[in-house]
Order: sequence, then structure tokens, then C-alpha cells
Amino acid sequence: MGTLRMNRLSQVAAGLLLTTGLSTAQVTAIAPELHVRPVDDAFELSIQIGVESEVLRRTSNSILEAAVREVPGQSALAVTWTEMDPGRNETPYYALSLDGANFHPPRATSYQLKLRQGDFDPRARRSSLRSAFRAERSSNQYIVQYWTQGIEAYRETLTGMGAEIQLFLAWHANVVEMDRETAKAVRTLPFVRWIGRFHPGYKLEEELLAEQMSLVEQPPFQRVNILTTERGGHDPVIARIAELGGTLEHVSPDSYLLSATLTGTQIANLARMDEVQWIDRWQAPENDMAIARNFHGSTTLENNLGYTGQGVRVEVMDSGCEPNHGDLQNYIVHNGNSPDRHGTCASGIVVATGLGNASAKGAMPDAFLVIADYNFPYGGGNRLNHTRELQDPALPYQCVLQTNSWGSGLTTAYNSTSQNMDLVLFDEDRISILQSQSNQGTQLSRPQAWAKNIISVGGIVHNNSGTKLDDGWFGAASIGPAADGRIKPDIASFYDSIETIDQLGGAGYASGDYYGFFGGTSGATPIVAGHVGLLYQMWHEGEFGNATPGSTVFENRPFNT
Repeated sequence: MGTLRMNRLSQVAAGLLLTTGLSTAQVTAIAPELHVRPVDDAFELSIQIGVESEVLRRTSNSILEAAVREVPGQSALAVTWTEMDPGRNETPYYALSLDGANFHPPRATSYQLKLRQGDFDPRARRSSLRSAFRAERSSNQYIVQYWTQGIEAYRETLTGMGAEIQLFLAWHANVVEMDRETAKAVRTLPFVRWIGRFHPGYKLEEELLAEQMSLVEQPPFQRVNILTTERGGHDPVIARIAELGGTLEHVSPDSYLLSATLTGTQIANLARMDEVQWIDRWQAPENDMAIARNFHGSTTLENNLGYTGQGVRVEVMDSGCEPNHGDLQNYIVHNGNSPDRHGTCASGIVVATGLGNASAKGAMPDAFLVIADYNFPYGGGNRLNHTRELQDPALPYQCVLQTNSWGSGLTTAYNSTSQNMDLVLFDEDRISILQSQSNQGTQLSRPQAWAKNIISVGGIVHNNSGTKLDDGWFGAASIGPAADGRIKPDIASFYDSIETIDQLGGAGYASGDYYGFFGGTSGATPIVAGHVGLLYQMWHEGEFGNATPGSTVFENRPFNT
């Protein structure tokens, strides 16, 4: 509707040129007009240029405060309004045009600033921070909130006025560095909804801020991580730490991260620097699969919605699995199995129950495991038939995904093996297949990973910590792009220090039944697979507004694409 409407408006503009003799610049200067009118049992919001009018929104709700938000000197513009339902609940909306000619569909939105210390609409109420944690007048850091999602036209306008964009904030905001005179000018821009200070209290982890605000005795010293606003911009912060009498502990070159040991007063002073964006507590490393569960969301899904992979059936194709491990409860074997430590570790990352070791709990502890050993012939004699068996509702497998932490000889090319995997996924398009990229630190990768329809998984060294701030590639996992320029891998997860189950009886990587240092893309891939399985479970439950005509996860599985 939006494209057709604006094509008509372009025709109107052309007609104005012919009938009135106006120049293109004069026609462009004709301000769009908004109209709201009742139609039957609904209201219509339309935009008008010249004599032509087109509908942006038809709704049973009342339409209030409709306005056009232009970008000076740019073609982009937006229309904003508020809808009030019969219960007098108000919801803000906007429709955005990047080129001034084609509007994207209207969308409901929110103007709550989502800060770690809490959400609030800055136009509705002031920050609740005490004065000691509010910005000084000398600070040049501001929050600029827009009427719509932030777009390049907004950022270009601000930078053209001398402002520096530093950070993104939800919803619809950037942290911006600019002087007071520039801030006054920015405040008048039609697309800017609100400007306020980026207070030091916003830069402190909740626990640190609570310590600062409490009257109880604070720790005399504690180690914290500090993020700078500029990548590699450590020098002024390091100098300030020394000036305050703190101890510099670590600097991550070419990043935003450093750490230091400071007193509470020193932390508060450091947060007042415009060069600092965030401070939180440093955490000692831990060996724990739970870190991956926390990072990627499976712990949140389990704690809040009870999703643990119930009804999901997943095949782990690897070098064989230890079926007698106490943390593997529900499984069958697909065409042969010879227990091996590598396949056992990979299987545990996906489905281990955590009954014997909570730290080794898999992403889907209640999922059903299908064990496949690549040392045995494929089911049906080849990879395509093997996958077809997984998709046959008459067979007991009925898997929605398969994960592979192995592959054929390393290559940088899309080859016959790659093509075969694409054929498998073209034919069997309602299963997700995941493939490890490999561990060469170069483009040398498994040919299966170069397939276009497979989910290729890379690795990120997470240094076994509970923060993303020290994560990086560090030349470990294999990388893309593919030889034809496609971006690979498709996604990445933890490369190191993953705790999982191990082969029994001392036959595994460790002497016990668990192993705390499994890794490589062999570890990253089953982590991703477990979370993909949770998406299938959520789809089955209709969490995405999708239809669920079947009674099982397998019957309701979406297309892989």
C-alpha cells in the first residue's frame, strides 16, 4: 500500500509541475498534510500532498496528536500519532519513510528508556537518581531520544552539527557528546523527542549503584570492569585511575575494556568521566556450561516460561555417545553407535539433565536425543536418506534439528560435499542442520559449513567469564567469508571451557564422568543447537503468533528458512 500510495503522490507532484508551472524545488517544499476522519466504525489517518490523499492507518481506536516529523535537509520523514482504545489505554505509533517517497508499514512503539536501573519515559517523569549521581553542568554527554527508531538521516544531521554519536539506547535513543549550544539546537529538531543528561548513575551496574546509595559500609576495594566510550580510548581513563589512586589491573588493546581495583569513591568519580560509558563488577573465571545457558537465554526461558526442550527431538551426529551416562535419560540410536568421548561431550551440551552435575546441564535437559555415529553407515545408505528418515513421521526419530561437530576434509571452497548438503536441505526443508566451521583460525573449514542452507557455527573465546567484555575471536576458530563472498559462519558461540558430560570409566577426556574444558567449534555448535531446539519448542507453543495445528513439536515444525 505504501509504495502504491507514494507512486501516486509522485504522479500528483508531476501533475503540479505541468498544471501550475511550479519548479521541482517548489513542489518539494509543499508540506505534507495529515487528516484524521471517521469511516464507518473506524478512524483513518491519511497524508496529503497537493490534491491527492492516501491512507496510512485505519483503526477502531481514536487517533490523537498526529504529526509529521521531517529531517531538515534530508528526504526522510515520519508520521507519529497516539491511538487510544475504548479502555482509554494509549499506544504510540509511527510510520517511517527513509526516502520521502515510500512509507514502511505503521508500527506500535514505546518511548520507555530501558536502562539497567529501570525503565521510564523521560518526557513523563524525571530520573529518580539522587543529585550525587546526576551529571555536572560541565558534562557534554547527553541522551537524545527520537520519535522513531534511529536512522542514518538523524545521525548524519547530529554529526553535521558537531555532535558525536557514542552509544545506542533502547528505545529510539543515542548517547551523544556535544556542547551545550549544540544541545540547544538539537533539541529543536522535529525528529527529536527529548534530550537529557547521561548521568553517571546510569553508568553503574545496579549492584554498584546500590552500594553507592546505601548507608551500610561498602567494600574498601573492589575490582571492576570499565568500558570506554571510544574503542581504544583507554589513555584518559588510565590517567584518571592513577590520579585517583586506584590500581590498573588489565587493559584489552583495541577494545573498550579495562579493569581496575578502586574504592567506592573512586568508582563514583570515574563514572563522571565523559570517556566512560559503563562500570560493573569484575568476576573471576568459572568452569560451567551454565555460563552459556545464561548468555544465550536458555536459563531465562526455563526460569520464566518453563521451556526445557519438552517434546523436541534432536539428532547429535558425531563419533558416538556414551548412552549409559546418568545425565542422558531419553534416547534412541539411529543405525549404530560406538561410545566415544567427543560425541558424548557434544550430546551432553545439548540434552544433559544436570542430575549428576548441575554445572553440566544442557541447553535442553528435557529434549529427546537421537544418537548417530558417523563411523557407521548412514541410515538409508546416504546423507539424504538418513535425513529423510529423521523426517519420516512413521519412524521413531521425528527430529526437528541435527547438530554436527565433525565434517569432511578442510577446504576453502564450495565443493561437492557442500552441494550435497544443500540438496539435502532443499529436499528436507523442515529440519535445521547445524555444522561446526572448524578450528584452523583461517578460512580452512569443513565443506559442509560452506553449504548455503546449513547453519554454520563459529567460535568465540569467552575466557570462561560471566561477561562479554573479554570475548573475542583471537585467531582460534575457522572463519569466512566463503569463497564466493557469502558471510560465514552464520552464528557463533563459546569456543572454550565448556563443562559437559564425559565418557564413563576413565575413557573420556577426564578421569571422572564430567569434563570442564570441552571446546572448539565442536562445543560451540551443540550450544547453538540446543537454543535452536528451544526456538522450535516456542514455535510449537505459538510464541511467535504462528499457527499450531499439530499436537507435537515435530508436527508444528516451521520451514528451515
